[in-house]
Amino acid sequence: MIDISYASTVEGWMAEAELRYLASLAEKSSCILELGSWKGRSTSVLAHHTPGIVIAVDTWRGSVEHQPELKGKPTSGIWFDFMANVGRYNNVWPLPMNSLSAARVISLSPLRFDLIFIDASHDYESVKADIQAWLPLLKTEGPYSNPGILCGHDFMRWGVKNAVRELVPRHRLVPNTSIWSTEGV
Repeated sequence: MIDISYASTVEGWMAEAELRYLASLAEKSSCILELGSWKGRSTSVLAHHTPGIVIAVDTWRGSVEHQPELKGKPTSGIWFDFMANVGRYNNVWPLPMNSLSAARVISLSPLRFDLIFIDASHDYESVKADIQAWLPLLKTEGPYSNPGILCGHDFMRWGVKNAVRELVPRHRLVPNTSIWSTEGV
């Protein structure tokens, strides 16, 4: 049963419909990768609903668009907020690295993902690099003999739309959200 009550209390930009959608994907996923975790709103909903693990990759220093908001604040603040918010879950594995470094490290392991959720830097070059680095780590067969799902947030913002249209031509927009997804296409 989907329960977004706790995740809804965590500071972040995910709308309730978006949290519900991620929860529905997490229920069918045993190995999830989240790129860009901020303070743990989406991480919490993924961790609460998966029977498996969530690897959360972030520098916890904020993207370019967050720098004005973070000016004058300690760089460790986001990390401590994230850990406080996801500390109730023992299936969250934080990986404090940039996306491309994390992809290189994980590509050396046998880990492959049922679900990859991209919500890190939103400029075209970063989104394109994230898709190119992580797509090879998506399972070719996932739950119920379906391939893994690649999805992301903020489709209508920054360079996300152009990068997704270029590199993931078979995607759909999830109704009433800003999430793009390969699920159901």
